[in-house]
Amino acid sequence: MTIEEIRDILHHGTLTIGTHAALRMLERGITEFEVRSTILHGRIIEEYPNQNPFPRCLIFRAKINNRPLHVVVGVNREGMDLFLVTTYVPTLDKWEPDFETRRQKNHAEE
Repeated sequence: MTIEEIRDILHHGTLTIGTHAALRMLERGITEFEVRSTILHGRIIEEYPNQNPFPRCLIFRAKINNRPLHVVVGVNREGMDLFLVTTYVPTLDKWEPDFETRRQKNHAEE
């Protein structure tokens, strides 16, 4: 899957925001505009091709409303559907300062 394919689906298909994603957006003060903007102007930083029912990916945008944003979407290419799984502002406890690289777990802390 490519970001171009996902953007094409966003333009010509549907974006479904389920209950879980809608609640997270509300809790985190993230708007649908920010989600769409992240998809349109961000880049894929992780792919999860074996997720069910559809493959997923994590999209990152460095600055939207002065903060970084991560958006996870499921992609149904055949049906031209995107499913918002979740969205959040990444934090330095889990991400390197570039917000694209996950921090390595320190097994001594587990």
